[in-house]
Amino acid sequence: MDRPEDRDVLCRLAMGGDRIARTVTVQTGHLPSRREDVAPFLFLTEQWDRYDDADPDGRQLRKYAGKLHRYDELRDRLCAAADNGGRDRPCTETDRSFLRRSGATAHGVSGSGGFGHGVSVH
Repeated sequence: MDRPEDRDVLCRLAMGGDRIARTVTVQTGHLPSRREDVAPFLFLTEQWDRYDDADPDGRQLRKYAGKLHRYDELRDRLCAAADNGGRDRPCTETDRSFLRRSGATAHGVSGSGGFGHGVSVH
């Protein structure tokens, strides 16, 4: 992959959990072209030695994680990678992951006050 744009797409896919993209990036040593994406990429692909060299104090990863929206699924992926690698979590999980674990649901019908079973809203 000669073009940085192609490598960046592959790296984004790997960060998103695509197993084939992860395998390819790890085997080829590809990194994202944006410096601020390198630490999270290495962390999410669990390349611990390379991650430790790139972000020895974890500052870059925490900065990246701090910019993620509370519902961004990358938060859950960062937590899972941390748990898999026996690392400190750089952020908390998304609110949705808590709902999934607790068995609670976040369903409702917009504009109906949450009612939708045989109740007509006009």
